[in-house]
Amino acid sequence: MSFRAEIQLNVEEAKISVPISAVQSEGDEHFVWIYDESGLKKQQVSLGLASDTHQVITEGLESGTKVVTGPARSMTILNEQSVVNVKES
Repeated sequence: MSFRAEIQLNVEEAKISVPISAVQSEGDEHFVWIYDESGLKKQQVSLGLASDTHQVITEGLESGTKVVTGPARSMTILNEQSVVNVKES
């Protein structure tokens, strides 16, 4: 006989979270790439708790903001002139 259990050590109210690969760092600063009608730009963010797959953003993003996601290797070479494919989720 076996079973699986999940133990929640800390529970936060619903907040904005993004895939971990979307969060980039420069020194002590954290940012995500966001997309709007003018193109790509870096958005500085503050981080909260993280799981194996997602990072909670406590400041710097509003609900509905389009955050660029992708493989970690691709995320590190983005710049404001990069071209991205927009997919609604």
